[in-house]
Amino acid sequence: MISDQDFTRGSNRLQDKLHLLESPDQKYCLLKETGANEILRSFKREIPVGTFGEVIEALLVFPVTTQDVLFVVSVLEALTKTERFRLSLEFLSCSEKDRLLLLLDKISKSLPNRHQDLAEENVTEWTVEKLKEKYAISKKKPHD
Repeated sequence: MISDQDFTRGSNRLQDKLHLLESPDQKYCLLKETGANEILRSFKREIPVGTFGEVIEALLVFPVTTQDVLFVVSVLEALTKTERFRLSLEFLSCSEKDRLLLLLDKISKSLPNRHQDLAEENVTEWTVEKLKEKYAISKKKPHD
């Protein structure tokens, strides 16, 4: 059985690695290497303030390929399973919320060109709408 200390250490390691990297592209590569399941394990208890925004910023630079869309959706789904997800959402800044909206819009816009491939992996417009609900994203425009 994994102890609370192990969860904290895992979170700190991923969090520290994210903070050390400068560009969102580098952070995206780290997240992709880590994988959605390990990201969930790392942040099982909570997503630290600031780190959630870094993850969103990193995911926003994903290349629009079928595999990357699937990865980003799986990370967003994984983050909703953290114990204090709702609380973490409340601590997002306005600019982080704007980036989250942009990320979900980018995913939505990538669906039509890959509809068949993504549908085979159970990622559809409905999936994105459900994510928007979980992330409490309205259809409003991002802040200027």
